[in-house]
Amino acid sequence: MKNSKSGFTLIELLAAMTILLIIVWMMATIFTETDRAWNVGTGRAANNTEGRAALQMIAHDLEYAVADDILTFHMGPDRDGISPFGFDSDEVCCASIQHDSSDGNRAVREVHYYIKETTNSTGRFQLQRGYFAGTIVSNAALHCYRNRDWWRSIPDGGAGRPPSQVIAENVVGLAFYCPDPASPSDMIRAYDSQDAVNQDQLPPYVDVLLEVLNEREAEQAEQMVASGLPDQSIKEFVERNLQRHSTRVYFQNRHGYRKRFD
Repeated sequence: MKNSKSGFTLIELLAAMTILLIIVWMMATIFTETDRAWNVGTGRAANNTEGRAALQMIAHDLEYAVADDILTFHMGPDRDGISPFGFDSDEVCCASIQHDSSDGNRAVREVHYYIKETTNSTGRFQLQRGYFAGTIVSNAALHCYRNRDWWRSIPDGGAGRPPSQVIAENVVGLAFYCPDPASPSDMIRAYDSQDAVNQDQLPPYVDVLLEVLNEREAEQAEQMVASGLPDQSIKEFVERNLQRHSTRVYFQNRHGYRKRFD
């Protein structure tokens, strides 16, 4: 009697294994792409939240800035020459009263925003906010009420420099723009209220641009720096992945305020 049962042939087994491998490869690809998309999405969401929060703090301090024959407003290129991945970086220093002072006296707060390289880490940068609160400080001669050049009197790390706090991590660029007093249709990145043209006044407004990376892309950029890749390649990678945040700030006290004391 002939046995009607038979097994799979070698060709059938090979075909089944091939199909199975294709399915596994497709599932792995889908999983990898989904994981990548998830990481990119969550990274950009966190990036957006942190960037907008930092931008809001900068805008709040600038909104209540004041300037006169004593109190100075300054913005311009970073004094330490910080240039993350080849991108230009600015700083801004202002005396901010935080609230409209038209109906009363307020004490000012010296505020300084700038980018600083993360300690013990090459290729990672932070947005720093330095400030003095009130009028009594360790070195009163350098306070903005006493010294028009308060913003540059103390070098980075000096004993009297305002305490600072990190506002945002993985920062790529910080830029400030305002109308040119000599040609209002043009925008400039350097302004000093002491300048004879500016006549101890604030600019009409300031545009703030903050550029940041998410944590994963910042780590990649840091690894690229550590591996010695060409600067241009690193800059191109950063430029493709950075996220830009911007806002325009108008000054509440541009047309005057009452001083706390003479």
